[in-house]
Amino acid sequence: MELGIDGKIDLKNFEGLEQIYNTSYRNTIDFLTEDAIMNQELGKVDKKEAIAKFSHEELQKYFVYNNLYEKLVESADTRCKYCWMHFNHCLCGKLKPFTFNPHWEKVVESQTVDVKKIELNLHLHFLIHKKEFHKSTNSCKILLHSDQAQTTNMYIEQHDMHEHAIDSLVEMTKQPSANHFAYVLYPSDDSTTIGETLPKELDSFYSNLNSAVKERLSDVNDFHFHMFISKF
Repeated sequence: MELGIDGKIDLKNFEGLEQIYNTSYRNTIDFLTEDAIMNQELGKVDKKEAIAKFSHEELQKYFVYNNLYEKLVESADTRCKYCWMHFNHCLCGKLKPFTFNPHWEKVVESQTVDVKKIELNLHLHFLIHKKEFHKSTNSCKILLHSDQAQTTNMYIEQHDMHEHAIDSLVEMTKQPSANHFAYVLYPSDDSTTIGETLPKELDSFYSNLNSAVKERLSDVNDFHFHMFISKF
């Protein structure tokens, strides 16, 4: 690891930064960094001053950008923005690609279709509290970082663009002919498994099709399950 003339790490020659298997995650971090820089005048406002002069709605936006500025701009010389660790303990060159296959086939029997072989596609969406983002102890970054299958995504609570992206995705799953379904992953004694839910979802999908599109979509055999995981 090389140091510049000012004693700081030379990021251009820091090979660890290239070991990121999930390009979607890397693009998200790069976007958040640019976003923090563009809104740094807001992010740099003193907390007491912000509380005194901002409305409740303005405060929510301020706290998002204040945290992004502190984590991605002020700490840029000491902490890796991708693995969230101090550069001396950077994980980027040590993590191995996560080899989980998010696509699999399943034979399902339901009321609408007798027996049907379908392809399931899993998408994981991590919803992260603004204060939880970039904490070195947050373990979800390892999956986000090393997901070679490109099936994991990260969203920060109360970030306007991230909230809009989530709303758009959920709204898409509500459409009658949508083969996308959204769930909140929460383990409990009365949780429903995908195996229990899938026949009901298939019935709903096919029964909601009108006659004009039913024939065209009767052979649809790929379904997308979006699992939202809260990291608060």
